[in-house]
Amino acid sequence: MGRWFGYRPGYEDLPRIFMPEERRRWFTHLATVEAEMRREIDRHLTERGTLSIWR
Repeated sequence: MGRWFGYRPGYEDLPRIFMPEERRRWFTHLATVEAEMRREIDRHLTERGTLSIWR
């Protein structure tokens, strides 16, 4: 049986990644923290307009 080791058109941005469950949980946690941080920065910039006083 052969396997296809390439990318089909339309699938270039959808790689499949296999990893242990613990690493998946850490990745999910870090992605959540990053998203929250980005929302906080956006909110701060909207309300105050600068990052120089952000805490």
